[in-house]
Amino acid sequence: MPGVRKKRERDLTGQICPPGVSPNVTATIWEAEGTLLFHVEVQPEGVTIARREDDQRIHADALMALEDRLRAEIEACTETTYRFFIHVVKDGPAHLRGMW
Repeated sequence: MPGVRKKRERDLTGQICPPGVSPNVTATIWEAEGTLLFHVEVQPEGVTIARREDDQRIHADALMALEDRLRAEIEACTETTYRFFIHVVKDGPAHLRGMW
């Protein structure tokens, strides 16, 4: 019927942005680590979360900053269960240093 708009189904997979929101995704090459990075900007907070393409790790420092975690909480988290799964980057660009 002309003039009748179809109701947009809600996307449960997270692949389609909600109306009025545009994704801000960039890809860069991290030469020191030899991998491709995908940066996704989180809209309300303005924090950028990076994901590595080689092993799908997420930049944990940025993710915990998004949750307003204190540095002591981050250290306690890494010293317990998760220390075997974390890759620490100590050199390179400042915004990419930290836990992956």
